[in-house]
Amino acid sequence: MNAYEVWKRRTISVVKTQRIAVSGLNWLPRSGPGILAPNHLNWKDVFFLGALVPRQIHFVGTYELFDTKRCYEYSVDYMIQKLGHWFRVPAEFLARNLAPIISHRIRAVGAIPVKRSGLPKDMFESVESGLKEKKLVCLFPEGGTGVVGKLKKFKRGLAKIVYDLREEGYGSIPVFPAAIKGTHRFFLPHRTLSLDIGPPLHIEDHIQGSYRETLARFTEQLWERVYGLLFTDGEEIRYP
Repeated sequence: MNAYEVWKRRTISVVKTQRIAVSGLNWLPRSGPGILAPNHLNWKDVFFLGALVPRQIHFVGTYELFDTKRCYEYSVDYMIQKLGHWFRVPAEFLARNLAPIISHRIRAVGAIPVKRSGLPKDMFESVESGLKEKKLVCLFPEGGTGVVGKLKKFKRGLAKIVYDLREEGYGSIPVFPAAIKGTHRFFLPHRTLSLDIGPPLHIEDHIQGSYRETLARFTEQLWERVYGLLFTDGEEIRYP
């Protein structure tokens, strides 16, 4: 049993304590490359997806988490940002103990390191390498955590990745829109957490007159699909 399977088994035992609703898992292929593109509520989304999706997911994670020292600094900054400067001492204590565990495990489960800042080319190459190896990669197209009840504008990086791979001759990489609901209320009583996955989008179905127009069109369509899975009250869908 590899590290991912061990992590998945432990994660399932926690997620199963919740009330869960799942649909659309049948859209995901058992093998071959693909991108899972859900909305992003918080860090618990990773555990939620890992527990529910049958095949291994290669999550994209910020590169700081892969190195113990950087993970410590990143964790302290994150906790202070969320809770305030008064939390610095307990944040440093927690990070000192958790950083070695996090950095080791995130490498062991096959996550893909990317930089949110700096050269975008580094991120594209990391994800493209994973797809060339026929992995199922999870990319959060909002580019970070969103807001409950809303869906932020999507970054165009995902569209660029599938377009460029197609141009390189790697064929059409399916992109699966997905909606996560309720993970911000994890462990609260009488709550239902849900995952809904829709049919795949393919870049060749959204080719426009220019490269930039194609990326824009595909990104807009992906946003509308995710929005439709999240909010199904029949309201008109408009890309922000």
